[in-house]
Amino acid sequence: MKKIITCIGLFITTCLTVTAQVGIDTTDPLATLDVNGDLRIVDTPQGSTAAAADSILVVNGNGFVKRVSAEDVYYSSVRTAAKGGLTSSLALVNASVLTWKKLQFTNIVFDTKGQYDTVNHVFDIDKAGIYKIYLQYKYVTSGLSISLIPYIAIRKNGVAIATSSPVLSLNEYMVATTMVELSPGDEISFYYGTTLSLGIGGSATISNSIQDTYFTVEQIN
Repeated sequence: MKKIITCIGLFITTCLTVTAQVGIDTTDPLATLDVNGDLRIVDTPQGSTAAAADSILVVNGNGFVKRVSAEDVYYSSVRTAAKGGLTSSLALVNASVLTWKKLQFTNIVFDTKGQYDTVNHVFDIDKAGIYKIYLQYKYVTSGLSISLIPYIAIRKNGVAIATSSPVLSLNEYMVATTMVELSPGDEISFYYGTTLSLGIGGSATISNSIQDTYFTVEQIN
């Protein structure tokens, strides 16, 4: 009988030890170890670079210590800055009515947070703030009997937030720019539109030079 009581006592003691929360300078610990005060570590072993990539300790607003990756720490403090262009020029085709098409940027010059989706060709917003967005393309025409009216647009979640005015002269730049407040989950896309009538031997293209055709997105705050 004594052996049974002793075993039960040890079992209860073990359970209490495993599940107990220890508080230092607090009578109401909220974690396994809850320290209400400074923490000093005199000596720690040297870790590898690989380990540091996924073992950075941070303190959240409630005072809890959490482990996050170095990448997450970096992206939480870096502001959006991106620029992209076309890989190849775009041939414009005859269109008697205004036809809109998405500009598919695949030549990404820089993108600090990797937000431009080169598959769906949208720019994904991950952080609330004010953003400055710029879009430009240059169209080049050749041949006779050409009637071209170009357009350009920046869209937020499919709705235009900046458009250009038509330019009737040939070999011109089209520009649209805006500053807009955006939220996580918003998508920015870029479009061009034309009404076009080409004569025999006529052609019209959008230049793929990064100096002529590109977009930029910059987070202001």
